[in-house]
Amino acid sequence: MESRFANIYPASDAAKLLRAPVRKIPRAAQFLSSSMQCVFLGCTTSGSMPYFLDFGELMNPHIFICGMTGSGKTFLMKNLMVKLNLFSEAALVILDFTGEYAEFSAMANGLPTGFAEVKDSLLQNKHSILYVSLTQINSDAEKADAASRVLEQAVSYMRHSICSGVRLFVMLDEAWKVIGNTPSFEILLREGRKYGTGLILASQLIEDVSFSMLNNVATIFVFRLQNKTVLDRLAQNYLLSQEHVNAIQNFTQGNCLVLQVCKSGEKRSFSIKKVAGIELERVFRISLGVGMLEIEETRFENAIRNLCGQNCSEIIRVLRERDTVELSDLIVLLVKGGADRRELLVGMRKLGVGDSELAEAFARAVSAIDKGTRHERDVSQDVSNV
Repeated sequence: MESRFANIYPASDAAKLLRAPVRKIPRAAQFLSSSMQCVFLGCTTSGSMPYFLDFGELMNPHIFICGMTGSGKTFLMKNLMVKLNLFSEAALVILDFTGEYAEFSAMANGLPTGFAEVKDSLLQNKHSILYVSLTQINSDAEKADAASRVLEQAVSYMRHSICSGVRLFVMLDEAWKVIGNTPSFEILLREGRKYGTGLILASQLIEDVSFSMLNNVATIFVFRLQNKTVLDRLAQNYLLSQEHVNAIQNFTQGNCLVLQVCKSGEKRSFSIKKVAGIELERVFRISLGVGMLEIEETRFENAIRNLCGQNCSEIIRVLRERDTVELSDLIVLLVKGGADRRELLVGMRKLGVGDSELAEAFARAVSAIDKGTRHERDVSQDVSNV
């Protein structure tokens, strides 16, 4: 087992996967032993206690992850993929509508699999990560049909006697909503516990999810959300205090609330300071004053290209020379690079910057830009007077 672990990750990344507030880092074999079928996801906000996701004590293996773009939900999805495969020896099927998981799956030795071949691949590779890309399919209707066929095969495999004792997870990010009413989806949701099969779902908007569906999910990770009406509904359903609701609205990246239902029926809630895991690539860091936003390099550079067009190369070069950039300084740089202010607001929100941080940073940036413009105008006037 240790060699399998080592083949996927360099020593530095392996250490990150295993990091916990203990004096000595345990060996991979200790985590992979039959007595410890759980995964470390981070430390609690209260008391800095290590939190391990342990399905043995939960009502079912289903997981739902929600949060704004840039809040950390995709990072958690990617790390659940590799950690569940490594530490729980689970088979995973990743349905990718957009191609976002292609690189991470390849790094984790995921097996590219056609949507019509999932069951056969699972039977031949019991403890593998199967990556099913639907990006080559043009229409949403055809993608939904292909995804439904994958779920049908997952149900068939789940009920197959040969898979007894092998845990299976099916992962769907956002796109699960187009197939959420299919019979196979309902079967996986309602019968998964009996067969050790879990759905891992993610969405930006928790209001798109019925609470009847959430009632069939034992673990919910809530990253930063702003919609107070939705948060109030969540609070009512899970007996959250106003303090919890306020915290969710002000979470920093990677910070999340965990809601769980145990086999006994007990409901519990606690916060994680920052989801622990591995980084796929270099990140850009934007200082928000009281917090820090980390954005993967490719995603950040694409956002700059969309905002500044031809001028993006010089801006990216400047930013690469810095470890961290203040949000107001970034706004000044992008506006001077030709970014439209309205589009800039939308773009920053998509990256995960909250409205309060945007308002304060824009005020400082506009002030700095106006002062610079007045200075340039005064210099020009002095020159003309001479």
